[in-house]
Amino acid sequence: MTVTTPEFDRHTAEECIDDRGALEAKRLLAHTDLAVAASSRRLGFTEPTNFGTFFRRATGHTPGAFRARERS
Repeated sequence: MTVTTPEFDRHTAEECIDDRGALEAKRLLAHTDLAVAASSRRLGFTEPTNFGTFFRRATGHTPGAFRARERS
């Protein structure tokens, strides 16, 4: 995958894909009532624990903590 826009010059394709996945995960957690496990399945994760690891790495927060913080 070749990224040609200057704003993405310093990011790998994997980083761009991960950033987009994290953005969609944040949207689902903040704006829906889906359970974390259901959100993880919707995003293509087969195991909620894998989603939790991905989300924590991408945001620094667990999915539940992120949701609680966004809704307070």
